[in-house]
Amino acid sequence: MNNVVATLARVLLPLLWLGTVHPLCGQDAEQAVKDKVLKAIELMDKGQLDESIMLLEEAYLLDPTSYQIPYEKALAMYMKKDYKEAIRIFESLTSHKDADAQLYQMLGNSYSTAGEEAKALDAYAAGLKVFPDAGRLYLETGNVYLSKKDYESAVKNYERGIAVDPMYPSNYYRLSKIFLMTPDEVWGMLYGEIFINLEMGSKRTAEISELLFKTYQSEIKVSANKRSVSFCQNSVLPLLNLKDAEKPVLPFCLVYEPLLAAAVVSADTIELSTLNGIRTRFLDAYFDKKFNESHPNVLFDYQRKIQEAGHFEAYNRWLLSAGDEDAFSEWASANALQWRLFVSWYKENPLLLTKERMFLRTQN
Repeated sequence: MNNVVATLARVLLPLLWLGTVHPLCGQDAEQAVKDKVLKAIELMDKGQLDESIMLLEEAYLLDPTSYQIPYEKALAMYMKKDYKEAIRIFESLTSHKDADAQLYQMLGNSYSTAGEEAKALDAYAAGLKVFPDAGRLYLETGNVYLSKKDYESAVKNYERGIAVDPMYPSNYYRLSKIFLMTPDEVWGMLYGEIFINLEMGSKRTAEISELLFKTYQSEIKVSANKRSVSFCQNSVLPLLNLKDAEKPVLPFCLVYEPLLAAAVVSADTIELSTLNGIRTRFLDAYFDKKFNESHPNVLFDYQRKIQEAGHFEAYNRWLLSAGDEDAFSEWASANALQWRLFVSWYKENPLLLTKERMFLRTQN
C-alpha cells in the first residue's frame, strides 16, 4: 500500500479525537489539540513527516486518551517506512475502544509492506473476528494472495468481501481486472460496471471504463459476413442438467452470450454509439424473454430503471466514455440537455446494494 493510499486511509478514518479530549484539558487545550492535529495532517500530506510527528507528540501530551493521534503517528511512521514502529503503535491500538476495521487493515498492510505476509494475513484474520462485515479486510487478504499469484484464493476473498460488504467498491475493482484478463470476461464486465457505479470520478473508474470499452471491442468480432462474441470460456450446457431436471436452468453464459450475439447482429462497428444500441437490445431481450425471472441480476434491474427513466443512452456513453473521450465529449456537447438531465437523475438514484440484493458470480 503506497503513501497515497495510506493517506487516504487516514483521511477516511473518523476524526474521533474531536470527542476524546481529556475532560481536564479545558476548552483552550481542546482547541490546541485540534489545531495541532490538523496542522500535523497538513504537514503529513505535504510529506513533512518529522514535523508532523513532532506536532502529534505534542498533541498527545495534551490528550493521552486519544485514538486518532497515535493512529496518525503510526501512519506517518508507515510513510517514513519505519514499519516496525508503525506496527508497534497499530498493535497497541487494537485494544482501544475506538479501534475499527481500518486499524487492522493498516496493521496488516504494515506487515505486508515489510515483507511479513503471514503476519499480515494473521492481522486481517484477527480484524475479521472483530469486524466480520469488513469488506476492506477481505480485500487486503485477497491482495496478499494476488501478490503470490494465487488467483483462486484472491478471487475467493474478494467475493467474500462483496458478500459481507456489497457497497465497498475495491473488491469489484480487483475482480474486474482479474476476470478481464481471462477467457471469462463476462464476470469482469459485470463487476467492472458495478465498480464504476460505486466509485465515481477516480482514476480507477477511468481505468475500468476504458477496459470495458476495449473488451467490447476485442471480444465482439464484426466483419462483412459474420458477427461473433466471446465473453465466456464454457458455454456448453452440462448434460446432467438435461437429464436430471425437468426444466434445467441454463448456465448464465448460455443466457449472456446468445443475447449479446443477437444484439450485435445489426452492428457494423464497435464504438460508443453502436455499443449503446447493442446494450439496449441486450437489455430489452433479457427482460422480454423473462430471463430476469430465471437469472435475476441486480445490475440489469438497475439498467432497466435507468432505461425507464429515459437516460440509458447517456448512461451507456458515460459508462464507457474513457474508451473514447473525444466521442463522448462531442456527444455530450451536442446533447447538453440530455446529459444534464441524466446527471441530475443519477445523483438522486444511485445503485444501492445490500446483502439480500447484490451481484456475485457464484450466484449466477
